Amino acid sequence: MLNSVSDPENSLEPPLNRTGGPSAEVIQARATQGSAAANNRDIYEPRIDAHLEAHRGALEFLRRTHESIADNYDFDVDGETRYAASWQMAGRCLGVALLMVDSLQLGYTAELPHLARALHEADRLLDLFLMPNEDDLLRRWLSGGKISPSDARKAEERYGATISQEMREAGIDDEGNLNVGAGLSRTMYSKLSEPAHHFRKWTEDAVAPDLRQMIVGPAEAWERRAATVASMVAVVEECILSVGDALAHFMPPGWWDEHIERYRKSFALLIKNQPLTEG
Repeated sequence: MLNSVSDPENSLEPPLNRTGGPSAEVIQARATQGSAAANNRDIYEPRIDAHLEAHRGALEFLRRTHESIADNYDFDVDGETRYAASWQMAGRCLGVALLMVDSLQLGYTAELPHLARALHEADRLLDLFLMPNEDDLLRRWLSGGKISPSDARKAEERYGATISQEMREAGIDDEGNLNVGAGLSRTMYSKLSEPAHHFRKWTEDAVAPDLRQMIVGPAEAWERRAATVASMVAVVEECILSVGDALAHFMPPGWWDEHIERYRKSFALLIKNQPLTEG
């Protein structure tokens, strides 16, 4: 590599030399890491499988329901209606969520936040399409226009404020809980935007300096796999709840409690009985 800078210490291209291969310290670190990965596999692989199969089962149920709705209702699936918009976005959410579950099953970790951000944005749009008094944004989307994440959060805040006011007028105190969702959405979007924009800390997160290696493809460290699954299935669960809410508008009364609420409770039990992280 050519280096014409006179001050090597401050150069972005300091002198580069070949070595005779990894040092003894690096070889030992890799051996230790390999042994730890084998031990952790016995602990985490069955737990990971349990979580992913539970979420895959819910997603497949929703996928079949999504197909059934198109077969049994007479709306135009490409029409200019709330029915078409919510059905299309529900399918979009399900597709990305299934890709996330498949990727997690294969052992991918560093690549998942990019998908999680896309899924979170799609979930927020799906929720928006069902909100009363937000028809202007829905019509904008139906006409091919853009709805930014900020637009969706503001709509969520307006909806939360309306429900809070209605509850207060009915003598019910929501204790501000309905405003929490928009705040969590803003925080989640911000956190997921960093890896999506390839900030250095998220790129370097896949680097193990002591091993002189970088995770490219499925990770061998099962503890890392488990931690990634723990954080990513939370986004998948958000999708399941949003899609469930959208499809419930087509289904008979009680459908949500019979199916989606049952899945939600099963996920909570898994977190308790099959923990993926310490603490």
